[in-house]
Amino acid sequence: TADDNSDRWIAVPDAATLGKIGHDPDYPLNGTYRQTGDIDGSQLDQPIGNDTHPFTGSLRGENGTIGNLSHCLVQTLGAEGLIDGLSFNGVFIRDNGPVAVAACTIEDEAMVRNIRVKNAHVEALGDSAGIAGGNVLGTVLNTTAVNCTVAASAGGECAGSAGIGAGFLYNGTVVGTTAVNCTSANYEYSGAAGIGAGRFIAGFKAVGRRDGHGTVANTTAVNCKVENSARYGSAGIGVGTALNHGTIAHTTAVDCSVENTGDYGDAGIGLGNAVFFDMVANTTAVNCTVAASGLRGNAGIGAGGGRFPLANVANTTAANCTVTTSGPGGSAGIGAGMIGGGFESEKIVGTTALNCTVTSSGKSADAAIGAGGFPYYDNIACTTAINCEVDSQYGDAGVMGGPEAGICNVRVNGDWQNNTNLGCHPWLDNSVAGIDPGLLPPNYRPDVYNFTALANNQIQRCGFFPTAMPTTIPTTIPTTPPTTSGKSSSRDVNLNQAALAAIALGGVLLVLVVGLCIFRYYRNRASPAAGYSPILAGSTGDNPVNRSPEGSVNSLPDIA
Repeated sequence: TADDNSDRWIAVPDAATLGKIGHDPDYPLNGTYRQTGDIDGSQLDQPIGNDTHPFTGSLRGENGTIGNLSHCLVQTLGAEGLIDGLSFNGVFIRDNGPVAVAACTIEDEAMVRNIRVKNAHVEALGDSAGIAGGNVLGTVLNTTAVNCTVAASAGGECAGSAGIGAGFLYNGTVVGTTAVNCTSANYEYSGAAGIGAGRFIAGFKAVGRRDGHGTVANTTAVNCKVENSARYGSAGIGVGTALNHGTIAHTTAVDCSVENTGDYGDAGIGLGNAVFFDMVANTTAVNCTVAASGLRGNAGIGAGGGRFPLANVANTTAANCTVTTSGPGGSAGIGAGMIGGGFESEKIVGTTALNCTVTSSGKSADAAIGAGGFPYYDNIACTTAINCEVDSQYGDAGVMGGPEAGICNVRVNGDWQNNTNLGCHPWLDNSVAGIDPGLLPPNYRPDVYNFTALANNQIQRCGFFPTAMPTTIPTTIPTTPPTTSGKSSSRDVNLNQAALAAIALGGVLLVLVVGLCIFRYYRNRASPAAGYSPILAGSTGDNPVNRSPEGSVNSLPDIA
């Protein structure tokens, strides 16, 4: 059969035909195939190909769904093999890993893209579990998962890792992962759980991609939960654990939770745990909770914690979020929970917290906006905190970000802080620093809605960007610091190239624009019932969104 471009391809209308690939001379492993009808996966005895004879052809979805699958569709996707545009529904896989819905292993030049998976449960016994790929050395683009669970549990020699885009990513690329109503979990010693990827190793040129780098970008999670209960384990939306020189960028989480109950276990949105890692940039969390309860378990938005890291965390925005730790030595933060190791190259820049609470209750446990536990506080810059509460029962608490950090309506251990943003108090009662949950419809439709665009809809509504915001990562990194106005300090000049590059991605502008948009949006909505907002409605007691310092005036300044 030929398509409009006269490319030769073979129709796959049913399970019997699909099962012939690699077993019938007329259906070679390097062939070009198109799915043309519904396929009952329960009739497939084994995956396509194996580790020694990988599938190197292409399988595209033209019509139909693959259902009732009980093993990886492809065992090993090798060479320039391609899985594109397939839809899966009703998957249950529980086996020795690596395991995944599309491909157990995705090799260096291979790619899985544009797949949609609903109602899947994938569990690896002692290895990696994923939706697009279990072990990924190649590329995964545009994975959508709805009502799915991935888990790594005891049963093998290796630490388990679980993720939606990839369970274990080696120097590869995972971009455009969307998860709705999904759960990622790990129960293995030192294992990891994430949404974009569970565990991410970059920087080894001898393994995986030749450039020795890796990227996890444009990860969006809505109403998802990531959890870990293992000692030295990590949990994260974006990535659970990341090692060496890679990049995690543009992570968005809405109505999500990340929880780690294991000792020495970190939890984060953006990144759970960093080990000698490079860059975490442009993380946005709305209506989310991050918690760690084990011994020295850290929690953060931006990055949870790290062991001897060389990490830079830039442009983190959290609205209506809570970050807590309850174990001894476990720090909590927005920007980072704990990034420590005695390296002055580490930077935490461009952190914004709106209507957030950060608390730590264990002994020797710190809490902060900017960074909880951090050895070089001079390396934290451009921090803004509005309508926030920061409390530490036994450790240090505060807003870190240099003497020019923006602080408005913030309490630290119950005490109001000096306002450094003159004139902010009068309009706080009538403005809400956050993103209206109504921007996301109750019946999430990943095939219709771009969740990242919706989360940034405040910006687009105000007309600052006439077209959709870019969703790709620049291939070149600018080396010239961006020109900004407003808050700045001499500390900013010393930011290394990676941190400056992240700022150039748009985070500083994002902070300024969000502030103006929020003001304009809620000012237009002002009514005689001043102070009312869908976000504030129903809030009672001493919740941060209700707090107002003594002497506040219910009026809006004319700053147009």
